[in-house]
Amino acid sequence: MGRRIRWLGVIMVVCLGLVIVQLVNIQLVKAKSLQNSPYNPRIEVLQYNNPRGEILASDGTILAKSVPTPAGTSHSDYPYDYVRQYPQGPLYSGITGYASALTGARTNIENYYEPYLSINRRRRR
Repeated sequence: MGRRIRWLGVIMVVCLGLVIVQLVNIQLVKAKSLQNSPYNPRIEVLQYNNPRGEILASDGTILAKSVPTPAGTSHSDYPYDYVRQYPQGPLYSGITGYASALTGARTNIENYYEPYLSINRRRRR
C-alpha cells in the first residue's frame, strides 16, 4: 500500500510540474503572440472603437461609412463608439457586404479591403 501511495505522489508532482511548465510557456514565451493575435477579443474591441474608412463608388457616392454611435444608445445595448452605416441601403449590399461588430463577420469589400479600411493599425503588427 505504501508503494502505491508513493507512486501516486510522484505522479501528482510530475503533473504539477507539467502545469507549471505550461503556465511559464503561456506567460513568458507566447505572451506577445497571444496579445497581438486577431482572435484576441481585446483587439476586436479596439478595432470597433475606432472609425473604419469609407467605401466610395467611382462617382464619389459614399457606399459605407462609420458614424459615432447614436446618443440614445446605451453602452449596454451597443458597447462600441462607432457604428457602420450604409447610406444607399441595400442597393449596393451585394458589392459592399457588411461588417458586423456584434458577430465580427465581414463580407465582400468590407472583408477583402479590411487592412485598408481599418483605422486601427495595431491589428496588423
